[in-house]
Amino acid sequence: MLTGVTDAAQLLAAPPQHRPTYVDADLRGLLTGQPEVSAADGGFRCGGWTATAGAERLELEGDGERLDGLRALCAAAWTAAGEGVCALDAGKALARLGC
Repeated sequence: MLTGVTDAAQLLAAPPQHRPTYVDADLRGLLTGQPEVSAADGGFRCGGWTATAGAERLELEGDGERLDGLRALCAAAWTAAGEGVCALDAGKALARLGC
């Protein structure tokens, strides 16, 4: 939950033991369905967004709900990091989301 303790950049860099199952703005997200994040074209898609992990940075294309973009970015970052911490630059991708 993005309740003010963790911001989007910290979420993307989370080590495996701190990665949440669900990403939402607040606890109400536990009562609503979470949209699917699916692998697509070498990246991850959620809603109208597609996120990919490049050689140096995370990339985000599309538009739609801000949290859908963040969910796609999490999938790309965490897949690229594996059991480590994602060190890819996420600044431009997060800026697209207003984070």
